[in-house]
Amino acid sequence: MIKKNVLILLVFISTISILTAEIWSDNGKAGYTGSSGESTCLNCHNSYALNSGGGSVIARSNMINWQYEPGQTYTIEVVVSRSGNHLFGLGFEAIDQTNQNAGTLLVSDAAHTQIKSRTINSVSRRNIVHTLNGGAGIDSAVFSFQWTAPLTNIGDLSFSFCGLASNAANNEAGDYVYRGEQLVSAMQTTGIANDQDSKNMLIVQNPCIDKLKISYTLSKPGTVGMALYAIDGKLIKNLVSIEQQAGSFSQTLEGLDAYPRGIYLLKALLNGKALSEKIVLE
Repeated sequence: MIKKNVLILLVFISTISILTAEIWSDNGKAGYTGSSGESTCLNCHNSYALNSGGGSVIARSNMINWQYEPGQTYTIEVVVSRSGNHLFGLGFEAIDQTNQNAGTLLVSDAAHTQIKSRTINSVSRRNIVHTLNGGAGIDSAVFSFQWTAPLTNIGDLSFSFCGLASNAANNEAGDYVYRGEQLVSAMQTTGIANDQDSKNMLIVQNPCIDKLKISYTLSKPGTVGMALYAIDGKLIKNLVSIEQQAGSFSQTLEGLDAYPRGIYLLKALLNGKALSEKIVLE
């Protein structure tokens, strides 16, 4: 009789645990990034003021100058840091100007991140959030994932994100919350071959072996970005990301002998325009 009662009790506890998993879970929660219609992680972790305590949350990416090319997939990293903390959390979402999901968030590190959704103003917003203990780290944690840009130019969009620096005390007290937002704009996609104004903007040595000589002209001060892509559109390496004044310039990009011989794409951001040239490595 005692064994039967114990068995019933265990079944009851297991059932309650399943039903309340979302309530008791240490996993991240969607819909608390601080974007339109949302609160932040401060909604629960409210011991301290937002963005206090000397910590931070920042986003970084391999996209040039935070400008997206429609349909391209980028790597996003969000770094949450605060000295003395050893457990961190994340909520991240991408939304357009009408507060709809913008592009597609993709998990590339399932041990540390996952996708969850929460309905905000009748829209199911997809978020990248941390997994259970996925943000363990000394003084900081880096959450890495991917984002595929919308298939068409939808104009500006926003990355909204919230980071948590936890004291790992198994409750919501004593934690610090940090919020950030990044404006992401669409590239002006103008091809060299069909744009007379860009005819002499970018000149590339072709073919090349281990070094690539590039000449380009800036009509005004701005960001110069260059990256090497495989012919199927996969990013191989970011080559240049600098601020320069107006004028004519030359660059010699080395280390290309490390890549298999073949045809690649050199994509450049010059004068606010996205340009591309095929290059041949021999």
